[in-house]
Amino acid sequence: MKQQRPFVVEIKQKRGLVKQPESIWAGIDLAAITNDVAKANTKGAVAEATRQPIGPGENLSHPVFTTSE
Repeated sequence: MKQQRPFVVEIKQKRGLVKQPESIWAGIDLAAITNDVAKANTKGAVAEATRQPIGPGENLSHPVFTTSE
């Protein structure tokens, strides 16, 4: 008769049960930050496009029409 040797059975966990590590962006709302940056860029573009008064007495409330002869 053959001599029986002891053996060990290892049970491995399934891959899907291992918890994935958190992302480096887990606590940050990137969509909100993107919206804030877009609003800031829009405000800057509007401010650059808005006509600024040249002199202290210039009124921007009504357009000034001039004719050249």
